[in-house]
Amino acid sequence: MELFYRFSMPTFRFRHMVSVQTKHSFPIFAKSMSSPNQQFERPKEQEFVAGSRLTRPKRREGAAAVEAAFCFPIIILLMMGTLEICAGIYLQESVTVCAFEGARVGVHRGATPEDIIARVEQALADRQVIIPSDDPELGITVIPSDFSGLKALDPITVQVVAPTAGNSLYIFDSLVNRNVSASVTMVREFNN
Repeated sequence: MELFYRFSMPTFRFRHMVSVQTKHSFPIFAKSMSSPNQQFERPKEQEFVAGSRLTRPKRREGAAAVEAAFCFPIIILLMMGTLEICAGIYLQESVTVCAFEGARVGVHRGATPEDIIARVEQALADRQVIIPSDDPELGITVIPSDFSGLKALDPITVQVVAPTAGNSLYIFDSLVNRNVSASVTMVREFNN
């Protein structure tokens, strides 16, 4: 470090002195120095030539505000889209988990379709998924509807259909006739 400092400073000074004292080093300075012994005068700012290395850098005070004005709406749009897609995925997974919970109850000995529906409704309430009761296409369906003749290894299917309206944040909440459904099939473990 010390070696670099010792050799770099005289070189810098030498270059600086040559550029200032030489009459022909910069064409801009040549007209302000009439003789080699005359004192150097710094030219006025109006005498700087545009495009030369002596010009000052241009001011960019408003550039950050303009760039932010263009970038912030795009960033906010991407963020809101990401949140909406995540909300849709969460709704799909919630409906699937609720159907799975109902099917798990249905495969046990002595289970009835009412037990399955009660468990699915409880799981939907835990996940804050709302299914309106006025639409016949929405809701919980258990197949078969009667468990009296079921034997071991008979399939039980639980289907849950929920609307996106009321269960999503922004875009999916306003879409009409969009439903999310999940169906889970398990086999009965015991004879009834």
